[in-house]
Amino acid sequence: MKQKEIVSVLLLMLSLLFIGCSLDEPDGKWPNMKWVSEVDVMSDNGVYLLYQEGGSFTFECKNYGHPWISNINIDGVYQEINYENPMSFKGEWLEVEMNGNLMTIIVDPLPDSLESRDFELDVTAGDIFHHFKFSQRQNIHPWM
Repeated sequence: MKQKEIVSVLLLMLSLLFIGCSLDEPDGKWPNMKWVSEVDVMSDNGVYLLYQEGGSFTFECKNYGHPWISNINIDGVYQEINYENPMSFKGEWLEVEMNGNLMTIIVDPLPDSLESRDFELDVTAGDIFHHFKFSQRQNIHPWM
């Protein structure tokens, strides 16, 4: 009797394995993340242009619930991410906060001594990633 129960459980588990898999859908075929910003952020060839005065910029992911920070590269240098809490980053002049499907980026004003400063940000929701490029430049203002 015990052997019949074990065989039945194994057959059930094996059938569930094949129900969850499909040969039609390759692994990693996830829809791209769809992001919108709460304010119009200018872009130049896919690079978001941030105001010389700095400020707070919020982006909303429309199709994934809780993305987190995967990588940050500031002016060509990768930053250390706290993977125990990948929901926030604080640098010298840049902060990134993830809260649910919202990403808030806060940048300090650009010093007059710099023409620009750039950073790249990767966020993930598991097997899907999105790559952002940002550039804070002189003479980019909210009233433009």
